[in-house]
Amino acid sequence: MRNVYLLVCCFFICQVYSQGEFKEYKNGLIYSPTAISKLSEIVGDKNEEFRTCDITKNFTSTLQTKGYVFELGKAYRSMLKKDLKNNISLEAFISKYKTDKKPLSLIVKSSYTNRYEKKKYVRLDEYPGENSVRILEDNWIDAQFGSWIVDFTRKDRLKVIYLEDNFKSVALPDTYKRMVQYSECLIDSTTTVFKKNTSRSWDGYEEKDTLKKQKQKRFFDFVNSKLSVKPPKWEDYELKNGDTNYKKYSKALVAYEAKKKEHITSYLSEDPQFIQLLNQTYEEAVEHGNSNDEIERYIGEYLSKAKTLELKRNRIVVGSCSMDNSPRIHAMNISQLSAESYNWDVFLRAHLNIMNDRFERASDGSYAWQQRHTYIKELEVLNINVPDLLLGMTLRVNNPSKNHYYGNISRLGRAIAESEDLTAFENIIVSAIGDPALDDYNRLLMFYLYGNLRYNLDKNAGLEFDRTVLKEKGKLLPEYLTKEIH
Repeated sequence: MRNVYLLVCCFFICQVYSQGEFKEYKNGLIYSPTAISKLSEIVGDKNEEFRTCDITKNFTSTLQTKGYVFELGKAYRSMLKKDLKNNISLEAFISKYKTDKKPLSLIVKSSYTNRYEKKKYVRLDEYPGENSVRILEDNWIDAQFGSWIVDFTRKDRLKVIYLEDNFKSVALPDTYKRMVQYSECLIDSTTTVFKKNTSRSWDGYEEKDTLKKQKQKRFFDFVNSKLSVKPPKWEDYELKNGDTNYKKYSKALVAYEAKKKEHITSYLSEDPQFIQLLNQTYEEAVEHGNSNDEIERYIGEYLSKAKTLELKRNRIVVGSCSMDNSPRIHAMNISQLSAESYNWDVFLRAHLNIMNDRFERASDGSYAWQQRHTYIKELEVLNINVPDLLLGMTLRVNNPSKNHYYGNISRLGRAIAESEDLTAFENIIVSAIGDPALDDYNRLLMFYLYGNLRYNLDKNAGLEFDRTVLKEKGKLLPEYLTKEIH
């Protein structure tokens, strides 16, 4: 049954995409004039809060150093381990293992917890080669041999890392510190879009836990019993060759839903039993986190929008395919409802998730990316310092507040290309690329951001990507990084 649902969902979504991603109001935005008006009232207070924020906090850079990354076959395992214990030099290693000396790279160290494995890892990223090595935190000490790092617990080829110096973290200059501080002041780090222990669903469709949906079932049984029309059956649209006429089925489904909505609005909404069953369905959904868009729509129309927002924050929608925009619609609905209820903190995080396309999907082909817009204009009309906000999300630091919001470099570059503050953005970014007071990692990230910005500017103008300007800006980077920029 789920496969049938997903096929129809993906087919229907493709039709929706051709009409535009979200509804646009008369103000030219994806949020209603009412929502924008309420948000504008809040922004003044948020900007005032920034003036009184703790700007004395010193943010430091992500741990980083310079080094070389090599790769050896597993046959060298025993010999290499012995040599590393004997503190083999870099030159001796290159000579003995017949490997070319790699270009000097930036090595960045971070740590994270794998959500599925529930295990902690140390991660080493090489730039600009962008190789990465992850080592279980429990194995980290055993993987260190003086200036060398090798994880011998790996069963495949060995990644061998040589560090020129210890990992270091340096203070961010005041200019960049204030950007990070502004992003943290504006994006409340104590707030999350979704509540703890939220459920995950494919656009609200779940086959499990039917015992937890008894009140929901009674509600829909009541609604269906009052309708003169019945929902279309999938099997009625199967073709002789075993395929299915998705287009006709989808059209019939849309027609049925329209008639059902009209009947509920005109007749059932005045029925006390309808309201009673809907309230019971709401209570059940709050307890088990098993609502869906249809239930939430009824609750928003006939109970309250605040209750709808609560339910939407209790479930994470997972995209069923690359063209499935239901996670983005879910986030947009949360943003809209949050704005209309003066909930700035949830609104901003949900909107930034749309801008950065931060959603879960079963698959995500690049062919679908262009349809997912950034909606930077919705922030710019609110009198936010958008350059400081987005660049504060770009910079990486070693000591952020919990739940600090980091932006996606590719998506931010696309957003900036559409900004009314384009010139201001470009000036700040180029200055950061060439700023020797800023750490190498953040300078490189600013270079990547600039590259995505230029790519999207050319694309928006219908031009081929001109790398000439990008190469010129690459010369502003430290020399060892410039050599590897193509």
